[in-house]
Amino acid sequence: MTNSPPTPAFPPGTWSITPETTVTLTVRKLKFITVTATLRLIDGSVTIGPDGTPSAVSASVDAASFASGNPKRDNHVASEDFLDSEAFPLITFEANELEATASQAHVTGTVTVKDASSPLLITVTDIAVDEDSASLRATAVVDRNALGVGAYPSVVISSEVAVAVHAHLVAEEAP
Repeated sequence: MTNSPPTPAFPPGTWSITPETTVTLTVRKLKFITVTATLRLIDGSVTIGPDGTPSAVSASVDAASFASGNPKRDNHVASEDFLDSEAFPLITFEANELEATASQAHVTGTVTVKDASSPLLITVTDIAVDEDSASLRATAVVDRNALGVGAYPSVVISSEVAVAVHAHLVAEEAP
């Protein structure tokens, strides 16, 4: 993993991404309706090496947990038409590169939905770290068509899905 330490730096060790983390999706429907939904984090971690640089980042969310406040929509999105959560219960992210500046980090990796994978660039901001806990915000844009999610044309449901994460982390162990 190519990387450099973000500011503020995380102490070395394994950091677990906690269940308090929120994952929010936003997509445009019919070009003027905004639909917002959440997904539940199953697990995730960030590993920081002795030199203060991240060596691994991973996360998994529950595909069946899609919740927009509209049960009919939620069931449809969880169905074979979109996420097919019965056959593919997890949406995963694995990082392979991280670059950081004083104010933000860019994490490059692979998102996998159903049986399709696609590169994903995540921008991390608002990083706050103390000795054994941290919080951060992350944003990305996912191309649902590249991942085979939904057969609807982009004029009906935008191909771009905005993802916003507010992550809480706790230190687990030193290297």
